[in-house]
Amino acid sequence: MLSNCPQCRRPYVAAAGFDNCPDCTSDDQKSDRIVHSFLSRQTGGTIDEISARTRVPRERVIEMMKQGRLLIAQQDNRQCVR
Repeated sequence: MLSNCPQCRRPYVAAAGFDNCPDCTSDDQKSDRIVHSFLSRQTGGTIDEISARTRVPRERVIEMMKQGRLLIAQQDNRQCVR
């Protein structure tokens, strides 16, 4: 089935299991590898820090989180009372 890629808007033949055209899918997979590699060396970080250090767009990092590809660490918001 012919469809337009939601990222780049170019027409492509849609394949089962892929929401984007092959070029955008490849770019997303490359970004995923870069972020995972960064996080394997550097534990944690904010979305903005990860994006700045990896040069992966902030929106892609957020999308990875929404898809469950990145785990969100709970922050300890307790303050010292001493």
